[in-house]
Parts: sequence; C-alpha cells; structure tokens
Amino acid sequence: MALSAEESQSGIEDWVLRQLPGLTYVCENDEFYTMRFLCSGSGHAFGYDLQDFVDNKHYFAASAIHPDDHDLVDRFAETMNLNARPIVARYRLVRAEGKVVPVLCSARAVRNPSGAVLAIAGFFFDISDMKPLQGDTCILTDLSLPAIDVAGPVLSRPEPMTAGWLLPQLATVSYATTDNAPYTPVYLSGSLKSELGYDITKFIAEPGYSMASVVYPDDADLSDESIEKAAAEPGNELWMRLRVVNEAGNPVQVLCGLRGARHDAYPGGRGIVGTALYLHDVPGLQGPSKILSFKPA
Repeated sequence: MALSAEESQSGIEDWVLRQLPGLTYVCENDEFYTMRFLCSGSGHAFGYDLQDFVDNKHYFAASAIHPDDHDLVDRFAETMNLNARPIVARYRLVRAEGKVVPVLCSARAVRNPSGAVLAIAGFFFDISDMKPLQGDTCILTDLSLPAIDVAGPVLSRPEPMTAGWLLPQLATVSYATTDNAPYTPVYLSGSLKSELGYDITKFIAEPGYSMASVVYPDDADLSDESIEKAAAEPGNELWMRLRVVNEAGNPVQVLCGLRGARHDAYPGGRGIVGTALYLHDVPGLQGPSKILSFKPA
C-alpha cells in the first residue's frame, strides 16, 4: 500500500538518513567544531566509532582531519558563517588506521530568524575512486556567482537531534524513490523550490509531478542506467553527474549519489535512496554527464 504524503514525510526520515551514501553531521559553531550528531549511512565511518566524536567524548572532530588541512577547514567554517548559502570544499581525512582519504563536503550554517548560527549541518563522502572530483584541497564554491540558501531560518534545534529536522537543513536534496519508470518518490526533502522552482509537495501528492520528468531528456538513459544499477542490490553505491531541468526548462547540473535499498514503502520492496548537490556555483566539479563510480554491495 502506498504511503500517504504525511507518512512519507514523517515516518521514513530515520531510515533515509541511515541509507544516504555518505556521512551526515551536525556540529557546533565553536573552536572545536563539537559534533552533536553523526550518522554514517553507508559505511562511511572511516574506521572510527562515530560516537567517540559526539560531544568530544574521546576525539575532537579536528583529530580526523589531515594536519595540513586544518587551516582550510577553519576557512570553510568561517565562509559558512559569513555567507547565507551552502559551501562546498574538498579536503582530506585520516582514517582510523592512518590512510589518507580525500572527501567532498557540502555544509551550511543553520540560522535563527535573527541570523545567529545555531549549528553547522553537513554531508561528506569519500572521493578516492572518483578522479573527476579530485584535485587540490580548497573551497570550491564560487562566491561571485548568485545563490540562495537552501533552507530558511529555524527557531531552535531539537535535543535530541531528529532526522525530520536535519534532512531539510542539509545543503543537498535527499530522496527515496522506487526504480520504476517514473521514479515514484516515497520521501523527498531539500531545495527543489529555491533551486529549481518546483513545489516539492507536488512530487509526493497523487496525482503529482514525476521525478523522471525533471531529468534533462539527453540524460534520461544515463539516469535509467544508474538507478537500475544501484537498485539491483541493497547497498550498491553509485555516484554520477547529470542534468535536471528547472521549471523554466533550463538544464541544471547536479552531482548525485545513489544507494540501493529495500523498504516496504517501495512497490515490490526495491528502490534507491539518494542525495543531489547542485553544481551551478561549483564550477570546479562541473563536467560531462556520466557515472563517476560504482561500488557493488
């Protein structure tokens, strides 16, 4: 039985958060970047027990950052504090066993109505097998290009943290869809209104928009292939670059991560959980539409 719109948006968030193809975090805007929440949706824990970072229990967040990238991460946080927009950076982490791993991170400062920063919410993932995304460690967002924040101000931050609060605060669109032809969504949150002009509720409502209709026609085959590969087995993980269409009919390039998943909300139980990062103000990550990596479960 299909979920109602209310059930889709309220009953599935915890599951979606655990399935995302990367690591989600909420930290304080303090000198230690004190972690208040960490969730590794698909094994992106880098060999650590993530709870050892929460509330600085055993480690500071900085202890997992490559020593040469500490200044960059400080600039990354400062840039977020000064700009009401998502910021993307590339830097390096050190796994628990000592291996250096390049990561891509998209984060934003969550603010209250007066503009005070309540927290930093971010999402990052390992790009060690994605050559087109690799390069110098740096802040990648071009601040000279126009952009708007992906979410408005919030009155407060819940304690304990909830997925229903966190997912809309991320600088990426999070979604769970079937692998059928229209990619029927069972969960959707993010910045479709601000970035693409669509009313996000119309994708969940019946009848509503089709997720497949948002894909740029020339990239439809790539999208179909990617979803089929990811959905074939739970835990399959795929990253791709492709184009979607905004409400005015113009293509917008996005970076998408997909992970095969199974849930009773999917007809037949089979589908994907994904995340999408808009690249219009991140020219260093733009390029041809293509599959960038595929990791079988």
